[in-house]
Amino acid sequence: MAQTDQKPGEAPAAVVSAASHSVVARLRNYFLTGLVVAGPLAITVWLIWSIITWVDGFMRPLIPPMYRPESYLP
Repeated sequence: MAQTDQKPGEAPAAVVSAASHSVVARLRNYFLTGLVVAGPLAITVWLIWSIITWVDGFMRPLIPPMYRPESYLP
């Protein structure tokens, strides 16, 4: 077995180094994680909105005026 220089009651080196991360490093990691999650989500929402708007503009002339929502909704 390999011996370590750890004293009884002392935390292992991996725990100490993980706990010593600065607040700035944590904020940077949270920001990058947010970009990884929010980026594709925003692109997906924009893409769906664009497709629905395009189909709506394409189909609107085919709907008779009396059945269009703007004729009976304020």
